[in-house]
Amino acid sequence: MEVKEQISSKTIKVVQFETYPGSGTHLLLDCLKILKVPHIPIGLLIRALLVSKKSSKQLSSDDLGIENKQLFEKLYAAMPDQLDDKSLFNDFLKIMTEYLGSLNFDSAVIVQPHVSFVQELKYEDRIIEWAHKDIVDYHNIIKWSVDEIGGEHKTIAFCRSPIDLISSKNSRFKRGRYGIETEIKQLSSFVNFISSNKLEVFKYEDLCMHPAQKIAKLIQLLNVKGVEKEHVLSAINFSTIGINKVHGLSKEEKKEVVAQVGDITGMLNYDIKEINSPLYFMRKTIDIFIWEFQESNKFLLDGDFSNDAAISRHKKTFFCRVYQYILKMFFKKARLNANKFSKG
Repeated sequence: MEVKEQISSKTIKVVQFETYPGSGTHLLLDCLKILKVPHIPIGLLIRALLVSKKSSKQLSSDDLGIENKQLFEKLYAAMPDQLDDKSLFNDFLKIMTEYLGSLNFDSAVIVQPHVSFVQELKYEDRIIEWAHKDIVDYHNIIKWSVDEIGGEHKTIAFCRSPIDLISSKNSRFKRGRYGIETEIKQLSSFVNFISSNKLEVFKYEDLCMHPAQKIAKLIQLLNVKGVEKEHVLSAINFSTIGINKVHGLSKEEKKEVVAQVGDITGMLNYDIKEINSPLYFMRKTIDIFIWEFQESNKFLLDGDFSNDAAISRHKKTFFCRVYQYILKMFFKKARLNANKFSKG
């Protein structure tokens, strides 16, 4: 029996989440991991193929960060020069069908990489312009690949309030080369893509504020069997500390950002809330301390690494760094757990 016939005998669902850096994607990934939903690693692969085709000199799989070098080379050789005609992809899709069949899944997600906005991609000493046509080609090839195995394909945008997103990234990268102007330009490109394609929006804020409801939706959307939403709710300490952020932007920066992202904020159906109350600032800061205290105990004392987003992505406050230092100083298991996590 052909691989395609074997796959087509099952009902396959593939949900492709369109994400933007800083949107809280790691929280979504943590939830999907606990739900035991497999991730199809073809997003990075297809982007790498398109980038290599664009380059004046073919980039190697090492340059592009591709682990499955043999698959990359086979697909690259089968990829036509004209990318907007599906009929030219017959050989390419045969190889992709064989590969997807080997993964043996009933439902899966494609989450990475962040591709749906115009940007500059840097590889070694080269800069590749990732343009609107590349985004269209990328999505076409993903859809054609899923269609070829008889799968049901759905694209959903995972979004976060533009103001909170920029506040969060500015807080993390301000001492580096983070540029707010470039961020707003790229973020606008992402939101325009969502709007022009009329994608369903799954909000980071809704996952934080209404986790039971949103986890139930993920279970239904992906036909998850054998894992209840309560398992996710007990594993992850959902928090609203990343909503209506009071840290990350100065008053002047926030005023400037609010003025520039008003349109895209409205396109995503977010309200612009400027809360300057000292009491709100104090309450928000206390909430952060409490959440960091709980997560530090869970991570270092219990050895629970379920919420990777809280461990590796969150920028720790001074209080958190001191508290974790004390735990590791006085508790051997805290030192062992920290070392275990760092080794992956």
